[in-house]
Amino acid sequence: MTVIGGMCIMFVIGSFFLWSNISIYVLSYFYITNKDIHLGFIPLVDTLLKFCKFLGNIVGMYLL
Repeated sequence: MTVIGGMCIMFVIGSFFLWSNISIYVLSYFYITNKDIHLGFIPLVDTLLKFCKFLGNIVGMYLL
């Protein structure tokens, strides 16, 4: 359980800090598939990542 909890925390923290570096590249990929996506898409994904970080920290701490 400790290893699973630690992995959850590392995935959540890693994705949270990685987003600022790759957000423009992800946006350009989604723009290729859907022309209606614009820069307003980045804060939506950032909000989702913050929620996942919050949830992952709670679940990870109980598993740790």
